[in-house]
Amino acid sequence: MYGGITSNASEPSKTMVIIGDVGSGRNSVMRRFRYGITPGPGTVAWLVDMDPFSTQIEVFGRRVSLRCCRPDDSIYSLQAGFCGKGPISILGDSQVDAIVLTFDIGRLNSFRRAEFYWGKMLAIYCSHIPLILLGCKADKRQHNADCASDSRTEGHEDEIITKDEAISLMKRLGAETYLECSALTGNGIHELFLHAARVTHRSQRSKAKSSMK
Repeated sequence: MYGGITSNASEPSKTMVIIGDVGSGRNSVMRRFRYGITPGPGTVAWLVDMDPFSTQIEVFGRRVSLRCCRPDDSIYSLQAGFCGKGPISILGDSQVDAIVLTFDIGRLNSFRRAEFYWGKMLAIYCSHIPLILLGCKADKRQHNADCASDSRTEGHEDEIITKDEAISLMKRLGAETYLECSALTGNGIHELFLHAARVTHRSQRSKAKSSMK
């Protein structure tokens, strides 16, 4: 597997699925973490299709194998087609330990769809799976600080979503936390995968305690 790390059988294996609109930044986040490169024209590795991959992350002294994929990857798409369901509904029936919902912090429409489309789908099918809300393209915040205001006009979506707005959405969605990252600069990428591994670890402990009751 190119760029991936195969886990040992003795290590706990967890699955994280990244979802969001096309252009929200989800693919760029996975590629930046996997290949360690910055998106840009002429970057061959950036243009190839993203297959699921695994990486090992240390969590509380244990190495966790975290499998990273998207709902439109082959395993979920095939299951969805076979069952006559959408990929998101399939996630609720699959062994998924954490979901990362992405939006572009520089596009108001992307932010709204995170709540009114993706959020509603997750509430119906995946409410039992821990959720992380992720604001992508955080470098826009640094370059457009003057745009982070409340003076939006109707239909204008090229405004920077404030952190307070994102945290408010996180609470409405019932997400574990809100994080930001930039595939362009690399800021926050490692923290996302580390936090996801911690979330899956807590989820495993909660399930174990529930089964003992």
